[in-house]
Amino acid sequence: MKRRHRLSAILSSIRSNFSHLLLWPLVCLVFGVALWGTTFAKLQSEKSELQQQGFKDAASLANGYARQLNRNVQQIDQMTLQVQYDWLLSKGQLRLENLVKTGLFPSTTLLRVNIANRRGRLVTATIPITKTVMVNDREYFLFHKQNNSNVLRVGTPVVGRVLGTNIVQFSRRLNAPDGSFDGVVIVSAEIPYFLSFYESASLGKRGLLAVVGDDGHLRASGIGGSVRDFKPATRHVLQQLLAAPGPVKESSLDADKTSPFLVAGSHLKSYPLAAVVGLSEDEILEPYRKSSNTYKNFAIAGTAVLFLFALVSTLQSLRFIRIRHESEKARAMYGITLEGGSEGFLMWRAVYDGKKQIADFVIVDANERAAGIYGVGKEKLVGKRLSSFYEPTYFEKLMKTYRQAMEDGYYEDDYPVPPESPLKMVWLHRKMTRTSLGLALVLKDISEAKAYEQQLLHRANHDALTSLPNRQWLEEALPATLQRAAASEFGVAVLFIDLDGFKRVNDTLGHSAGDALLRAAAHRLQSVLRPTDCVVRFGGDEFVVVLEPVLRNTKPTRVADRIVEAFNPPLEIHAERQSVGVSIGIAVFPDDGGDSETLLRNADAAMYVVKSEGKNGYRFYQPQLGEDIKKRISSENALTEALEKKQFILFYQPQVNTATRELCGMEALVRWQHPDKGLIPPSEFIPLAEATGRIVALGTQVIEQACEQLALWRKQGIRLVPISVNVSAQQFNQNVVVHTIAACLERYDVAPELLEIEITESSMLAKHAEIESQLAELRKMRVKLAIDDFGTGYSSLSQLLRLQMDVLKIDQSFIAQLGNGSPGLVFVKSIISLAHSLNMTVIAEGVENDEQLRLLQDLSCDQIQGYLISRPVPAQEITAMLQKH
Repeated sequence: MKRRHRLSAILSSIRSNFSHLLLWPLVCLVFGVALWGTTFAKLQSEKSELQQQGFKDAASLANGYARQLNRNVQQIDQMTLQVQYDWLLSKGQLRLENLVKTGLFPSTTLLRVNIANRRGRLVTATIPITKTVMVNDREYFLFHKQNNSNVLRVGTPVVGRVLGTNIVQFSRRLNAPDGSFDGVVIVSAEIPYFLSFYESASLGKRGLLAVVGDDGHLRASGIGGSVRDFKPATRHVLQQLLAAPGPVKESSLDADKTSPFLVAGSHLKSYPLAAVVGLSEDEILEPYRKSSNTYKNFAIAGTAVLFLFALVSTLQSLRFIRIRHESEKARAMYGITLEGGSEGFLMWRAVYDGKKQIADFVIVDANERAAGIYGVGKEKLVGKRLSSFYEPTYFEKLMKTYRQAMEDGYYEDDYPVPPESPLKMVWLHRKMTRTSLGLALVLKDISEAKAYEQQLLHRANHDALTSLPNRQWLEEALPATLQRAAASEFGVAVLFIDLDGFKRVNDTLGHSAGDALLRAAAHRLQSVLRPTDCVVRFGGDEFVVVLEPVLRNTKPTRVADRIVEAFNPPLEIHAERQSVGVSIGIAVFPDDGGDSETLLRNADAAMYVVKSEGKNGYRFYQPQLGEDIKKRISSENALTEALEKKQFILFYQPQVNTATRELCGMEALVRWQHPDKGLIPPSEFIPLAEATGRIVALGTQVIEQACEQLALWRKQGIRLVPISVNVSAQQFNQNVVVHTIAACLERYDVAPELLEIEITESSMLAKHAEIESQLAELRKMRVKLAIDDFGTGYSSLSQLLRLQMDVLKIDQSFIAQLGNGSPGLVFVKSIISLAHSLNMTVIAEGVENDEQLRLLQDLSCDQIQGYLISRPVPAQEITAMLQKH
């Protein structure tokens, strides 16, 4: 009886504490769901991060691939130009077999050079030709034969007729001395040549490389470093990739596999090609798959623990209920590798200091070539800290580059090895890619290639006629000369020399005589100068002499006298004696200019004074020489540069409803964002733009920016209001307004109703017929027309009726008089009444206080514009206003 009573009491206690009994199982269930949810979320996040990093790595590698391809094609471009030049010089007798020994061509079997004569027969090549090969039916041959163009043509892949391998042919036309077609130089690159960028350390075992032309044709492709052609559908995907912004994911790029790739593309800077890099998603997600099993096993173990905990907790709860039933006093609580080849490979692990900054690297892997570059065995290289190879000061310089590589994810350069480096070479090519450990490094000795590059650079920096340094060399060398002088007690003199009488000789005796005169003049100039001085062929019949060093606060009159005297005796030109003088302008650093551009400009100005005073002499620069002219030229040049570099930006001033203050429109006002002077108001450059005719180009940029801004706001989902743009009389006079507006509206897909054209009264007075016809065209396009600054000109009522304008803007000078008595009020009232009678919207400009606003409201003015509402503000601030309205 007692046992039955006890059981009944326990069951009753269980029923009363049922919620407590279920508490821990429910808690464990919630934790279990949270555990699995967190696990899957973590896995998904890790997968997404790996994919995003894969996309970034692919984009970085694509940029690097594009830069390498650009250099390779530049090298091919230079080779064809050199062969073209040698062919013309040899009158068609050039033999490439002989040039191979000179080192002109790269030492690779993947690149071959051939020359086809005008009949299409291969006559010479960098490899022996053992049979007659005709290429007169090749597309490139027909193209060059029919087009007298000097462009480098990039062909599509074909089967070569010499070796029978798949090749991409780069070709350039060869001309005979008379300019007629004389053949074609062809550089045949085998497909593996384009895949030499492949490195498994950065691209993985199944990385994808491809080269696609801007014409949509695939030039080369490979997976895992091996050549592989793609099916047509895949080629279409690669073509679409280059038109799309950023990397895309495509699961069918590999013709034989179904593994997806993370793909990115980058256009070559100088040629109609693009580089495509794809990383195998399987390889990218390998860490995800490993961690996935770990996380899932952890979640399973956690679930088992929670289950056991729930079971134990339930049993304990039962026990607790029983104990509680027996005694409420007792409670308890429960709770990779690379070997061989010409490139050195190293894998570095980053070493961090106490501030979590990279302080050093440990070499964890390297190939034999890398060990050879460092001058030690591989076994002695691996495990060493990088700092152990370098002197501390030089090591810190290197670390700046390596830290930047870690931050950017990729770094590549051609590095001139300094004497303090332990690496025994002149030039080193470095490629660095960030890894999970630190950096993967590829090193290559490019000393020989750089020596050849220096030869080409010499040709680019020297005048072919006189063998003197040219203008390009001067623009690079003169700033360095001035820097040396600034750090010393000496000065530098710049002599700008123009030959007097050159045009007469050149026009009467011909260009060959002119060339001979220039060579003779160059020789005479060099004969009277010191070894430290330099003569530069600046262009045409102009030379520049740089005297270094000269004593400061002195004038190099003796040198100028020697140059003038050197040209007193006639020059012997084609067996005739020709009298030629020199006009010399001289500017001295630092007195006459602190930079090369100023010195040259001032010396040129002084030279023109000599020209104007009778020639054959010299003049030192003085600040008063043509100061006004130079200022104007400087301003005009600055304005031209600003237009070219698009330094002009738009500010916007809101136009609001007079009664409700609702935003109705805005006026676009141009500002000059000068890189040195900051924001320049229109009053300082509009008059110059109008005087020089550059107002037309400026007006075009303003219209384009306004339409572009409207398109951007529309894309952002912001409610649009019309933008009014000022158009000058010169734009109408040159008849460019209609075409410019139509082109911009079409380019940015902007509704014509959103663009309003403002013209001043003075513009309406000139060339009535031309302006009226253009305004009529704009009305047909549904572009709104406004009269700006009304009241300041001399327009008549008949003109207003005839031109059918949509908006009339009252000049701010009349608005300023509103509070000064009845005459101003009467005048504004009459303007508003006149405009309303013509169905024109009236906008009052320059509203600055509440009193003016009240009077305009009483006069039923439609809209107002002025500082009371807002000053002109940049686009980002007006965007906030648009979003509020």
